[in-house]
Formats: sequence, structure tokens, C-alpha cells
Amino acid sequence: TGGSITSQVSASTDYGFSIATYSTTGSAGTIGHGLTNQTPKFIITKQTNGTTGWYCYHASLGATKNIRLDSNAAAGTASSIWNDAAPTTSLFSVGNGFGNGEDYVAYIWSEVSGYSKFSSYTGTGSAGLKVTTGFKPRWILIKKSNGSADWLILDTERGTDLGAGLYPNQSYAEASYDYANLLDDGFTLNT
Repeated sequence: TGGSITSQVSASTDYGFSIATYSTTGSAGTIGHGLTNQTPKFIITKQTNGTTGWYCYHASLGATKNIRLDSNAAAGTASSIWNDAAPTTSLFSVGNGFGNGEDYVAYIWSEVSGYSKFSSYTGTGSAGLKVTTGFKPRWILIKKSNGSADWLILDTERGTDLGAGLYPNQSYAEASYDYANLLDDGFTLNT
């Protein structure tokens, strides 16, 4: 009940992750996320009783922008999604773009040193760009924000390196390609 919209939350501050469910009112509001004293860096929301897509907040884009997990489109600008308000250590905001009585689930992450990192980088157009996380990553989600491109998931569970890609916004089969190499403190991009 910490926000203007009541939420049901399961949270782990140790892992910087929470899941919240809530119903929107048709007006802008705030929702408690359960990550006490941690500011969310990445949020994914999805309507569970309708067809509204997967809206994502990323700290590097800011609260004026949103990007959709179910689309290859560039980040868009709309105050009706995050109400142009960055998350706080107790709440995140939604704008008036969600109808009255729409049910949502939100997956919410904050950074935990040595465990998770949410950042951005600028591509160079050539192989060898290093992205530093501060630890050896096991799961990576990448999306071009300033243009059209598919999302890309890389992980170490399906192989010893980061060569098998999944595209969450597409129905493609797993793609084998030499996407990236793991490092003890991040990864390098090969393409």
C-alpha cells in the first residue's frame, strides 16, 4: 500500500529482484516495488487480463522513454507510460496510458554489486567493443535503443560462451553466431 495503487509484491533485496501485481486506474499513479532502499534500474510490465504489450523502463533511457520487449522498435517517448517520473527506493510510477481495471505484472530489478548490472554502451560498428559489468556475466539482454533492431539474449547455460542467441520479440529458433566473448569483468562484442 506504499503507492497510490495497491500492489502485491514478492521481493528479494539480496538479489535486487521483485515481482509486483496491480490494477491500473486510468490515471497516473505510483506502485510499491518492495526493493527497500534500492532504486530499480530495469522494469518490465505486462497486462495479464488484456493485450497491452511488454513496456520496459531502463535507467539509461530515463523515465521519459519506454521500450517494448515485444517489439524491435526504437525507444519511444510518452509520459503516459512512466509519468516522466524515475523510480525511487520504494515506488515506481505509471502514467495515464493504462485503462481502469487493467491487471499487470511487473518484473523489477535493481543493481547488486557482483550479481547484476544495468547499463548502456555505444556501438562502434566493429568487433572488439568491451562492455564492463564488474563480474563474469551468465545472462545478457541487449536492445538497440536509438533504432529498429531485435532484442538479443545471450547466456552461458546453453553453451560455454555467448554464441547462441535468442530473440524474445520474435518466434525465431535459437541462432548460432559468434556474438560475444565472456571476460572476468564483462564481455566483448564480436559483431
